[in-house]
Amino acid sequence: MVASNGSINRELDQVFRKNWGQMVAALTRILGTGRLDQAEALVQEAFVSALSSWAFSGVPENPVAWLITTAKNKALDQIKHDKIHTNKSDDMRKQLEDWAKPTQKGASETTLKTEVGDDLLRMMYVCCFPELSSEVQVALILKNLCGLSLKEIARGFLQKDKTIEQRLTRARMLLREKNPAFEIPSPSEIKDRTATVFDALYLLFNEGYAATEGDLVIRRDLCSDAINYLDLILAHPTASCPEGQALQGLFCLQASRFAARFDSAGDLVIMEDQDRTAWDMDLLRKGLWHLNQAMSAQSLSVFHIEAGIAAEYATAPSFPETNWRQIVNYYDLLSALKNNPIVALNRAVALAHQEFYEKSNTTAGLSTLYALENKDELKHYHLLYAAIATLERRRGHDTVAKTYFEKALGCVKTGPEKLFLMKRLREM
Repeated sequence: MVASNGSINRELDQVFRKNWGQMVAALTRILGTGRLDQAEALVQEAFVSALSSWAFSGVPENPVAWLITTAKNKALDQIKHDKIHTNKSDDMRKQLEDWAKPTQKGASETTLKTEVGDDLLRMMYVCCFPELSSEVQVALILKNLCGLSLKEIARGFLQKDKTIEQRLTRARMLLREKNPAFEIPSPSEIKDRTATVFDALYLLFNEGYAATEGDLVIRRDLCSDAINYLDLILAHPTASCPEGQALQGLFCLQASRFAARFDSAGDLVIMEDQDRTAWDMDLLRKGLWHLNQAMSAQSLSVFHIEAGIAAEYATAPSFPETNWRQIVNYYDLLSALKNNPIVALNRAVALAHQEFYEKSNTTAGLSTLYALENKDELKHYHLLYAAIATLERRRGHDTVAKTYFEKALGCVKTGPEKLFLMKRLREM
């Protein structure tokens, strides 16, 4: 029976998300880092072949093994016609044959997982080659390990797709010229490169936690990737550091609320209305544990402060009982390290909540939000308008709230958020 295109696409998408990075990393180890572009192309070709082949023959019993074998055969064909690596071709062929046996006898599951983890970790650091700019390093990680599209990466950098494509092309050319070793850097080099890896994982998690386009507000697969890759780093004795512990604390605390962000009908639920019993207590405890481990730092990083904010939300008995004053204090600290309009917006919202729940007569938080409308970066940012609308509605100013909900609706790009805003408008 021929499988439907829809089921094939879903199956292939799941396999892609879980195995793209592993396959690119393994092929890069075998072919050499100078052939990163070739490794990407071979994996891409394997997935394209699957799309056409599986539509007729159905999804194989072991789709990952099918893809690896296909990529291996394509790589062998390329080596056969490639004169540059003639003296290394026999070794490459042997490594490719060994790689194409994911269920080889005598190899324990732990051993195979360790090998995969080592490949991924080395690949992260190859992407952070020092002669590349930090933005390009991050883009390489997002593309080669996480499988993000050019469009998704461009969105994270607020750049055009073509700009990101050109930067990645130049980066691959530099790696081809320098051909750096496929290895974890020395202790003297690892700190700077690890900081770049953290930036990449932070962008990856954010794209999953608050997707900016499409039918999903949350992409759990991206958030899981960020958490799993960070676990690999923290397990390495030289790469692990307090900043990484703080970042993992932030990831886990944020991810612990995923199940409560939608109701039984699939509608978006803001934190104020969430059922806190639906939060993932295991992830919450893991987040707090990592944040505690991060306290050995000599100074606070951006990740420490953001994790501290997430911890206040996660441990509060209820939304009104959240320690808003402490959160505002955290945002004051964060502004000194990361002064941008989004931080200013979040601080203003926290201040507005503090003023409301403490029954203050001041409205500094709301006034700050209105002032942020003049920021070019926020003129089309739906969350600014939604925040103003929510606060004005709480104060009984329904006409003003309706205007700002409509402004937010005009800017939002995800389906669930559009439905949420439309529901708010209907309620009014």
